[in-house]
Formats: sequence, C-alpha cells, structure tokens
Amino acid sequence: MAGTHGRAVSADRADRTSWSEWITAQEPAVGEAFGGLVTAAREMTAIAPAQRELTMFAVSCALRIRSSSTAHARRALELGSTRPELLHAVVLAALSAGLPAAVHGVGILRELPE
Repeated sequence: MAGTHGRAVSADRADRTSWSEWITAQEPAVGEAFGGLVTAAREMTAIAPAQRELTMFAVSCALRIRSSSTAHARRALELGSTRPELLHAVVLAALSAGLPAAVHGVGILRELPE
C-alpha cells in the first residue's frame, strides 16, 4: 500500500516494516481486508481529489497524526488547494476536535514551504 499507510510505524524501529505489512504478516485476512478498503476508498470518485485531500487533512489534524497531516496537506497543495483552504480545514477540524486539533494543524501549515 502506498502513501501514508505504507510508512514505517516509527523511526526508532530496527526494521522498516510498515504497520500494514506487519498486520498482514500476523493476520493475512485482516491485512488483505484493510488493503481492499484502502484501494476501494481511493478508487471512489464522488469527491474531487483536492477536496478528498483537504478532508483527510482535517481528519488527520483532528486525530493529531503528524505524518498523515503533513502528507495530506502537501498532496492537497499539489492538487491545487490553497493555503487558505488548508487553514479553513484546520478551523473545521477544531470545531469537532477542539483547540489541540487547531494547534496541530497550524503547526503543520507553518512548516510547509510557501
């Protein structure tokens, strides 16, 4: 699986096995089912790619997942989203998840190159 889902769990792990690869090795049916869900979600077309990345950015901010927040913010920008749209997503995340989500999202935006 590509993208955020294929990254290593943590930098301090001796092996660089992604969490999805590890789960698949432990429980193949679970790993394959999750992989199928990820593939199916990526193949859906009702939401435009840039809006999909903005949504994933907002959710990642709400959950305060740094690697996912950064990856989705970058992809949203690459797909034509603007910094004001990213900030709007942060504010919307904060409405549901509270101030920590906003602090997290603003931190990600401040680190992105202009």
